[in-house]
Amino acid sequence: MELDITWAGPPIDDLPTLRKLPSDLAKLMKSVNGFVQFGGA
Repeated sequence: MELDITWAGPPIDDLPTLRKLPSDLAKLMKSVNGFVQFGGA
């Protein structure tokens, strides 16, 4: 999946919460840790 990311968050620092996420979402958060997509959506 290609994302049109205009901003990405800092490195993840909350590992207990990360472990509670579904695996696909956790993988995305490990790579970008939050984002703004499509110029502000």
